[in-house]
Amino acid sequence: MRSLVVATVLAALCGSLVLAAPRRKPPTPPPLPIITVCGTLVEGVECTLLAGNDGGLYIVNTGGYGEGACICVTGPYDRFCMSYCQEGNGCIYNTTVTLCNP
Repeated sequence: MRSLVVATVLAALCGSLVLAAPRRKPPTPPPLPIITVCGTLVEGVECTLLAGNDGGLYIVNTGGYGEGACICVTGPYDRFCMSYCQEGNGCIYNTTVTLCNP
């Protein structure tokens, strides 16, 4: 009976040691690439999108410009962003919005 108690105590201690082991932090993802895209703002299914001169369709902050405006945006590009827009080739988290040069 005493050996059963000792075995139980040892099992409990070993289990707590495993649980107390330090956890590794997950690796930090690489930074998003910074891109500049110029194009025309177009009406999408749920939001206004940037139809880039490069053929892409991007979710962007329009900078207050409306559909039909020609703008250039620069910022980090996230190909796999989540959005309610239901379409597009990713998001440009633009930090700058300027009108296209005439």
